[in-house]
Amino acid sequence: MTNPVLVALDVPRLDKAESLARRLAPHVGGFKVGLELIMSHGPSAVASIAKLGLPVFADVKLHDIPNTVEASASAMGAHGARWVTAHASGGKEMLRAAVRGLKSGAAEGPVGVLAVTVLTSLDRSDLDATGTKGDVHDQVLRLGRLAAATGAEGVICSPAEVPSLKGISPSLVA
Repeated sequence: MTNPVLVALDVPRLDKAESLARRLAPHVGGFKVGLELIMSHGPSAVASIAKLGLPVFADVKLHDIPNTVEASASAMGAHGARWVTAHASGGKEMLRAAVRGLKSGAAEGPVGVLAVTVLTSLDRSDLDATGTKGDVHDQVLRLGRLAAATGAEGVICSPAEVPSLKGISPSLVA
């Protein structure tokens, strides 16, 4: 990808997303189709944006048993997703299933899973409440290592975490 800028199409209506994507397509490297749009219009929202010919990042944040995640990632790949997000906290088998599913569903070209580490809305007290001990940074690094070991292409994290994650695995896109 020559232009690394991906525009978030975080709108509830497909017609608005398509209009925005058509206007911006000559100036960006791809698009993120968020959960709200996918829930409002189904996976066809990803297919509709993918028809513009630029990579699409389906931000679905998969987190379920491996079989379900594999089938869901495959469906996103079949609809044209270049990237799909999955929560790294789902574990190594779930992430591996996401990678397999996306590859099996995609018609051609490179595809990759982006593993969500810790949502940026969470702080240490939130992690403590869920039984995850330690600070956010440590958890991001643990989940980044897990993502790298499972074949994920990259991770979703706070910009503050990128340098540390690059130290763990320079090949991870962060």
